[in-house]
Amino acid sequence: MLFFVCGCEKQDGASTIYNFYKEYTVACNDGKPDDILKRYCSKKMLADLDILYSFDSEESVIVGIDYDIFFNAQDILPLENLKVLKIENNLYSVIWDGVAKPIKIKLVKEDGKFKIDELDSYNFEQVKKYVEDYWKNKKSIKS
Repeated sequence: MLFFVCGCEKQDGASTIYNFYKEYTVACNDGKPDDILKRYCSKKMLADLDILYSFDSEESVIVGIDYDIFFNAQDILPLENLKVLKIENNLYSVIWDGVAKPIKIKLVKEDGKFKIDELDSYNFEQVKKYVEDYWKNKKSIKS
């Protein structure tokens, strides 16, 4: 009954992920995804994104990745093919029917809201380690 009175909708993990992709797709097409990322990603995930999308301006080289880890592709994928399936508590699989490899997304509660905390995208941890090593090595060479 309270649902009808306040007009609120219960926000669960699957709907959080679906809403993220819906808003993120529009924001990417407009070239302004940062506000959406801040709204839907945990502080840990935002820090990881800073590492993964590193750019060395001195060398004019992309240090991190050149694809979108939320789609595991360079292009934005169509929402009509999107499915979000719950695997277990706060762990979901994002699937585009026949279009891309599924992505596992772990959610956490932060400030009372579900936030994207981890992605199991292709080589996520490996790329993160490569970027961290790049900056450590560059720093040690300059010292």
